[in-house]
Amino acid sequence: MSLIPDPAETYGEHGERTVKPAAEQRDADLERDPLAAGTHVAAAKAGIRTGAQTASTSFAGYAITSQAVTWGDVGAQGVGLVIALGSALLTGVAAGTVSYLSFIGKGVPAEYRV
Repeated sequence: MSLIPDPAETYGEHGERTVKPAAEQRDADLERDPLAAGTHVAAAKAGIRTGAQTASTSFAGYAITSQAVTWGDVGAQGVGLVIALGSALLTGVAAGTVSYLSFIGKGVPAEYRV
């Protein structure tokens, strides 16, 4: 099956020729390996959970540090608090992504299987 459109075929014909077989292949893959969908859901849940835990934990450290460094300057404390919040969000997203990719790459760890 070529993904390159034939000059004589319309957009709809090309989509029908390429998208439908791809969807059928995906369904066949899920029938062969029903755990694939479950692994994706578990990976997404693990990524969200890890990201939230990391963001909340790191925010406390970032906020305390920024407030201690800028003690006495209210304007600088506000900026430090915004920087701490942004840093915590970036840290959480990074940790969540690593957790998600770890689950997808290595599968669900034995500790999580029931």
